[in-house]
Amino acid sequence: MQEKISLGQFSKLIAAIIIATVFLTLPRRLAITAQWDSPFSLLIGYGAAWFMGFIVIWISLKHPEDTFVGYSKKILGPYLGWLFGAMVFLVIMNLSVLTIRLAGITYIVAGYTKTSIIIFSGVTLFLAVWVLKEGIEVLGRVAEILYIPLVLSIILLALSVLNKVELDNLLPVLAFGPEPVLKGAVLAFSTGVEHVFLTGLLISMLQDLNKKVYAAHLYGVFIGSFMILLMVIFTIGVFSVDDVKRFYLPPYQLAKVVEIGSFINGVEVILLGVWTIASFLEVTIFLYISVMIISQLLNVSYRDILVPLAYLFLFMSLAPVDNHQVENEFSIVGQYGIMPLALLFVLIMVPGQLIYEKIRKNKHELEGDSNK
Repeated sequence: MQEKISLGQFSKLIAAIIIATVFLTLPRRLAITAQWDSPFSLLIGYGAAWFMGFIVIWISLKHPEDTFVGYSKKILGPYLGWLFGAMVFLVIMNLSVLTIRLAGITYIVAGYTKTSIIIFSGVTLFLAVWVLKEGIEVLGRVAEILYIPLVLSIILLALSVLNKVELDNLLPVLAFGPEPVLKGAVLAFSTGVEHVFLTGLLISMLQDLNKKVYAAHLYGVFIGSFMILLMVIFTIGVFSVDDVKRFYLPPYQLAKVVEIGSFINGVEVILLGVWTIASFLEVTIFLYISVMIISQLLNVSYRDILVPLAYLFLFMSLAPVDNHQVENEFSIVGQYGIMPLALLFVLIMVPGQLIYEKIRKNKHELEGDSNK
């Protein structure tokens, strides 16, 4: 029996992959690229990513029983479709490996330097494998539950530092013309568009597949984007663009300045515990996408290859030399891997789907004429 999830679980999974641990790292990367225009870049980039997801849903609804791997073979032919799926797997595999490494880096940056990074990464990956062994339905329920404290922690952090925001830190806006905005938008788009391949997998697994999926997708993208936007605005507003550029995890530094009632501090430790949810969900979702794609390309059960692939990814995650190499590889994979593939998906699948429909229509008409 095919595993199914609800529309609510679908939207939470979309929000989870967008928030992921990007809300911890993207403020710095945007500050370097777009400076004070970072919020505008984020809105443009994630708006474009939502539109890409909208197109993927439109195509997927025409093949409700297939994932994007399956209908790529129908539209492009078995060989080109397989090749496209293999290209997506290689890119997502790299993202999955980097997310496993980042799960460990988060704790190292927070000060737990005496513990080996493989311990933090390995435990997170073990939990991800355990959930995925139970199937997408369990992952959907887990995301639905863990999504709430993750979102609340980000909102509460923003509210806690509201009185420390200095509007001068957010200015000047558009002082250097449109170029920084566009460069930042490309960066934001390359991270936001990661969700389209998860969307292309999950559409065929929805219990009640109808046009309400568009609203569920919009909700997931909006919530995810809004959480990151809060962190971009508040990290720059409380510190400054120059400070945010220096911090490896700006929201963690933001949590350090929180004081409740002028005497309760150290909130960052509590929030770090909550934010392990983001690491866990990110590792689990990217591992799921990787395993599902390769299992469909090889026509095997994803449960049979889940553990070996997880071991491979864990050891591959040890390859980067330091945190900055991880950050650079994220940028490279995003801008030269995931973004071009997402654009290629739309550029070839939309006309391919129209041609596919026309061929099928002509075939039915010929069959109808021959039966008369």
